[in-house]
Amino acid sequence: MEFYEAVGERRTTRQFLKKDVDFDAVKRILAAGNKAPTWDHNRNWRYIILRTDEEKEYAFAEAKKTRSGSMLRNI
Repeated sequence: MEFYEAVGERRTTRQFLKKDVDFDAVKRILAAGNKAPTWDHNRNWRYIILRTDEEKEYAFAEAKKTRSGSMLRNI
């Protein structure tokens, strides 16, 4: 697939299936993201993979407590 074709066919998804994603697929997606260009060539990213509703609720609650989580209060 050509670059412009891929960009033109991109979709935003706001509805998700209640289905586990294969962890190898997650690793491939993250590896591709790590190859994306950045303005300063710094790829100092950290990922947290939340798989259960309990993990997601806990992470959201913790993020609300931090300064960087202040933008989450408006959601």
